[in-house]
Order: sequence, then C-alpha cells, then structure tokens
Amino acid sequence: MKDSKRILIIGFGSIARKHARILNQNWPGFEIGIYKKGIFLKSDELNLCKRKFTTYQECIEWRPNYVIIASPCSFHLNQALFFAKQGIPTFIEKPIGKGNESKSSWDELFAYSKTVPIMVGYVFRHDECLKELENILSLNSYGEIIDVESYCGSWLPDWRPNSDYKKTVSAQNKFGGGVLLELSHEIDLINYLFGPIEIKYASSMNTNSLEIDVEDIALIQAECLSCKFLTMKLNFCTKPQERYIKIRFSNANITWDLNNQIIRIKEPECKESILYKSENDLDYKYVKQFENFFKFAENIESSRCSVYDAFESLNLICCAKKMSSKN
Repeated sequence: MKDSKRILIIGFGSIARKHARILNQNWPGFEIGIYKKGIFLKSDELNLCKRKFTTYQECIEWRPNYVIIASPCSFHLNQALFFAKQGIPTFIEKPIGKGNESKSSWDELFAYSKTVPIMVGYVFRHDECLKELENILSLNSYGEIIDVESYCGSWLPDWRPNSDYKKTVSAQNKFGGGVLLELSHEIDLINYLFGPIEIKYASSMNTNSLEIDVEDIALIQAECLSCKFLTMKLNFCTKPQERYIKIRFSNANITWDLNNQIIRIKEPECKESILYKSENDLDYKYVKQFENFFKFAENIESSRCSVYDAFESLNLICCAKKMSSKN
C-alpha cells in the first residue's frame, strides 16, 4: 500500500482522536483531515491533522481515499450514505446507528455496500484473544456449554477524565448514549461467538447515580442453539472496572478477561491457570482493524465486520430496548 493516502475523519471526539494517533503512528505517510462543525478544541491529536474542514463540500474537494465516521451514532447512517454515494471506502465506528432510522435509508446503505467497501468498527473482532477463544470453541474439548456470562462494568466519569462526562455522547440520549448502545461490543461478541442469538428478556434502568438522561445499567438474557443461558450485564456506574466473558462448560470454566487480554481456565481438581495471554498492547487490535479495513478497501481480504453484521447487532440492541421499556 502506498503511503501517499488521504484519510478523512468525521468528528473529533475521544475515539476519533485515538484513531488519529494510531494512524499517525502506524501509517505516518498518510495525510489526515478532519471534519467537524463548530470549534476545534486544542489537543495533541489535532496537531497530527493537516487539514480541517467544516463543510462536506470541502471534504469532497480534498478527494480523500478513505473516510472514518467517528461522530455520534445518531449521525452515522446519513454520513455513511453521503460518502458511500461518492464511492469512498468508509469505516463507521460502532454502533452503526441509533436504531430509529428509516428502513429505506438502511436499504440504501445495504445497496451501496455491495459496490463500495463499508466496514464497521467493532474492534474486539480483531482481538487476539477472540481468535484464540474461537479455536477453543471449535475444538469442543471441554464438554457441553452450560451457560455464558458476559459482564462489562465501569465508571463513566473515568472514561474521558478531561471532559465533563454529562456533556459527552455517552450520557445523552439524543446522541445515542446509554449502556445498550455504548457498550454494544458485548452484544456483538456474544452474537459473533454463539449466534444467531435470540433475546428472551431484557431490563435496563437509570440508577440516578450519574445524573444523566440515559440508562446506565442493563441486563440481557438470551439463548442460541448451543446454549440456552446467555447473560449479558452492562453498566457504566460501578467501580472497579471489570470486563469478561465466562463460558461454563460441563468440564471446565474458561474466562476471557478483556481488559487484561488474558484467557484463563479452571478445570476440575485444578487451580485456575492462564491458557493464553496477549503480549501486545491495547492499541494492537485497533492497528489490526485498520489493516483489515485498508486491505478490504483494496479487495485484498474480506471485512471482519460488515454492514450486515453491525445491523444485526443494532437489531439486538433495539430488541433489548423494546423489552426493557415493557419491563
């Protein structure tokens, strides 16, 4: 791949700044431009961006080779459609939308995705531990899967220490905040590993501990062909931070610690031991994600997360929201 590429980032929140930093470190020959309405707040990452745009017309005239949509998810679909119509390979941060978009707009994006490379950023699909866990499941060495538990708990004010958390996308319903959309990695991973899953029960609430207008805790129970008991627990109102997927087989328990990039195993009559540990830093999966995107855009390899994959995860989120409103 030639280094003389132009890559446009839409939005400049925390994940967009992270992308800019990783792109600059790993593809230093790329020219990075950003599109954002309003004031560009000073940051180290802003200095990495050579061009700044405030209109779509300016963006198109710059003729970017790739687009990264890292705006609030309430804008994702319309922005993806705009750049797909220009024929520009497009990367969309997760989740792919908020869930209240029109069917005709989704149909239009699906149609464009058949000819324009469009990929969605469920970054844990590029995690080394996920690949190892897939291998473990394929070997079928530990007996029947009895139940699966996924947990993600954290403290929202710690996510972006230099920002007022109440003003962030995560805390505002109008931008697609709340744990079900913000922590949709867990839903995507469970559906990827064990799906298709069917949600049987969901409940969510605002505990009022953060003084925001979205749900900060949720519980989802689902089932699939290989397991009747799939549980997902999500919150961003607890400390300490913890994130894992635990699979209880009839002959062993296997736990993927997502924060520490470790897979542990506990077998009968044995102490818990490390089955696999990634030696790479936490940025590694983001680098692999962009490698996949660029190769996908050049028709070298397939996407690890298609528009259809991400839409399936969004449908599960919408199903959970609907059930939660009833419960």
